[in-house]
Amino acid sequence: MDKKKLLFHKSEKGQYISVFRSTHGRIIYLSIIPIGELVAIADCEYIDRYKPSRPKKLRTRACELAKLTDVIRAELDRHFESVELYSDTVISKEYLIDTFLGSRKKRILITIAEGDKLKTIFKSKYRREIYLEITLNSDQATITQCHYVDKRAKGLKIPPQGIVTVNFTFSLEKLLEIVNSELEGGFTDVLISNAHTLTLDRPICGSI
Repeated sequence: MDKKKLLFHKSEKGQYISVFRSTHGRIIYLSIIPIGELVAIADCEYIDRYKPSRPKKLRTRACELAKLTDVIRAELDRHFESVELYSDTVISKEYLIDTFLGSRKKRILITIAEGDKLKTIFKSKYRREIYLEITLNSDQATITQCHYVDKRAKGLKIPPQGIVTVNFTFSLEKLLEIVNSELEGGFTDVLISNAHTLTLDRPICGSI
């Protein structure tokens, strides 16, 4: 695949759609509608979170096709030298996103089970080291500790600003959602270890 060219596929709705990763790692879905020599931006959202959101820096609604790379560079944080509209095959938005996300390297959130607690230290996508402790009671879970443990914390138990959940109905999917959406985890899967030789004094998963 030519990383300098952004390829758009024709969708079932007649739009042209693409998925790409920004320079800073965000995954973006972009949909455009050609109108003569112009293109209108029909839809654009981050898809690397459980709740997709529109990039705040995107202001452009329409532009010349030849200027689309300038818009993407200035407002969506990615440099492409050219774009190509490919219409030989028609695909759905869901298929395009699933294919792109399925090609990502696995990043596993490893947790250690100790009695009724799950514990881990991981590095977020912004390379902050976070200690997370969850207490389980039947199918209910409570986040009992969550704070930075890297040098920038200076020994203080500072909770990440994004964490808002305290109690939740436990499932691996819900745990993954909380870590990714509130703690910038960027993980694809969760593993609970009941037998291990790990010492929890440094990150055991993430961008190590």
